[in-house]
Amino acid sequence: MKLLYLVKKNIRSIRIVLEVLFIYITPVLLLYVGAVPYKYRFLLLLASVLTILFIIKYERIDCRQLGLYRRGFGKSVVPHLIVMVIGVQIIFMYSHIIGDEITLSWHDHKLLLLSFIPISFIQQFVYQGFLLPRLDDIIKHKAASVAIIATVFAFMHIIYGDINFILLTWVGGVIFAVLYLKYKNIFLTTMTHSAWNLMAVILFIL
Repeated sequence: MKLLYLVKKNIRSIRIVLEVLFIYITPVLLLYVGAVPYKYRFLLLLASVLTILFIIKYERIDCRQLGLYRRGFGKSVVPHLIVMVIGVQIIFMYSHIIGDEITLSWHDHKLLLLSFIPISFIQQFVYQGFLLPRLDDIIKHKAASVAIIATVFAFMHIIYGDINFILLTWVGGVIFAVLYLKYKNIFLTTMTHSAWNLMAVILFIL
């Protein structure tokens, strides 16, 4: 029985590693090396999301396991708001350091700016809601799981070609993972991530 358990555990670990490789890493590499034109990035994102949804349905993962519920919503708002405000200020200071100025207008780019709400939700869903618990399940060490999820999250941003920004997204990935592990609420981490993305786009970091 113990041998069977170890075999099943190893198979699951290998499967999760393959998921990371083909769902999270490969699409980014295809964009980075130019094998897939940048304009098709949303199709790659859609393919990854559909694959994840298939896995969720196949493994019968429920909404609570994915952080899609409102438990302790009230007491979780303040910590997320604090992180959101501090993050926005850091992004603002970084934009001044690299010399960017606000040139996007809300009126002319409403669709672009509003698109980061669903995009932020999708990112939090696929990284924190789906992948982080799977990593934590096979690694059994939260610090290592957080470091890996942050690295995979930061890797997604190599297509922008700014090493400093990639390092910032790694830190952001750590913060999102820690928030999620503590509060298990995708909606609030999405709120924080959306605010950071919005400020980043307005300040032309992305």
